[in-house]
Amino acid sequence: MVNSNKVIIVLSGKRKSGKDYIADKIFNKIGNNACVQIKLANPIKMHFSKKFGLNFEELITSSFYKEQVRKEMILWGNEQRLTDPFVFCKMITNDAVSSGKNVWILTDARLRTDVEYFKEYAIKNNFHFICLRVVADVQTRQLRGWTFVEGVDDISSECGLDDYSDWDFVFLNSSGDNIEHDIESFCFKVKALLLKQ
Repeated sequence: MVNSNKVIIVLSGKRKSGKDYIADKIFNKIGNNACVQIKLANPIKMHFSKKFGLNFEELITSSFYKEQVRKEMILWGNEQRLTDPFVFCKMITNDAVSSGKNVWILTDARLRTDVEYFKEYAIKNNFHFICLRVVADVQTRQLRGWTFVEGVDDISSECGLDDYSDWDFVFLNSSGDNIEHDIESFCFKVKALLLKQ
């Protein structure tokens, strides 16, 4: 039993499943005085943009600019992980620690090593660990702008957690799902953890 008011929340899901939307909702409901959002994509985009002279501010948006180089960024990120599978996890952990916040929301876990790193970190540092999966059907994702891209949607960075089953919560986020109720219920449980000493 973890006796702590610190929490790591890890979100995973397919492109256009609504990960960022749900992460933002959780962040806003729990409050920025307690929460920090961390994104594995940010250090990848930062280093990739510096190496190849690209616009980092555009890469962190959902713009067409980012989509033009998505494949190359994924390949480059995977190359860096060959040396250290946790390289980007370590970078954003430093950011989270520096924030001084008790709730860390990782918005974009894509690989088993991402989940394993933060689960192990939580155990070693007496954090609660909560692993979330966001699921939306193909039709809903298409309505949100998703189209299948070979070399993006069929590789490990998109499919690496498809067969993972050890989720603490699964958010069903297709058209017609009552996602707001589920978010409210989840945040109530997190707030209860924050009150524990």
